[in-house]
Amino acid sequence: MNRALGLAAIVVLAGCLLPSPDAMAHADVNDFIEDVHGELGVSNFITGDSGLAAQGIWICDQLDNGAQFSVMMQRFVQANPGILPYTAGRLAGIAVWDICPWHRNDIH
Repeated sequence: MNRALGLAAIVVLAGCLLPSPDAMAHADVNDFIEDVHGELGVSNFITGDSGLAAQGIWICDQLDNGAQFSVMMQRFVQANPGILPYTAGRLAGIAVWDICPWHRNDIH
């Protein structure tokens, strides 16, 4: 029960905390990296910017391969046990906004 509530909170946070469209006019991986640095204050991702980019691409690949947003978020949090649900939701929202905007309607 608590796990389901936690996952529901992640999904709600991701949908509510998308960056504003005006802040990101052009969608690509470089924008994703810049936006994560700016929006989340992440400047020293453990694996560097290439690792950060890989995370964003992974998120979009999961959605491109048919995963529902909530399932992708569950996988993402499991694969990154040190990440806070709030941060995971924000990072996923930025990835969708910048890298795979065709999935914006998939975020509930």
